[in-house]
Amino acid sequence: MTADELRETLRAAGYTQADYADQLGRSESFVSNLVRGRTPVQLRYIHSLREMMGSDVFDAAYRSARRCIMKGECDRAAARLSRRLSGGVRVRVLLGGQDGLADGDEEEEPKSRRPRSLHEIVTARSEGEWDEDDNLQDDDDRDDSDDDEDDGDPDDSYEYDEDGDDEDDDGDSDDADDDEYEA
Repeated sequence: MTADELRETLRAAGYTQADYADQLGRSESFVSNLVRGRTPVQLRYIHSLREMMGSDVFDAAYRSARRCIMKGECDRAAARLSRRLSGGVRVRVLLGGQDGLADGDEEEEPKSRRPRSLHEIVTARSEGEWDEDDNLQDDDDRDDSDDDEDDGDPDDSYEYDEDGDDEDDDGDSDDADDDEYEA
């Protein structure tokens, strides 16, 4: 069980961190550290949680927590995952069919989009389905990525480096290390 699952399981079952702290015989700050991931969740803590809630309530609350996290409906879980992803990936979870604004963005008319799960967003980011403004492209607005619009040549992201200087010789948008992919 992850810290996010623990926090959402408590929330789904209607228990507070204070309730769980009493059950464990520990302080509320200890439980706070558990649900924030600062203290590892050990098996004995999970057994104690199950004992406190009862098996049926625990199972239902845990399933609800997993579903909430997987669907991207848990703001805090999504924010934590976004910070943990390597490469500076920015994950925007679309709730209620609208884009959320990042810090410093100006407010604009919301775009109507179908809500996406956190899994879809992370998968799409890893497959390069984001536009230059870090917005997830719908199937409708995704153009043919096999063509390189900068120079008219077919996809030349792995191009021959004539000068051997690792520089992007034709000024297109790829950032490939040309020497690694010489023909």
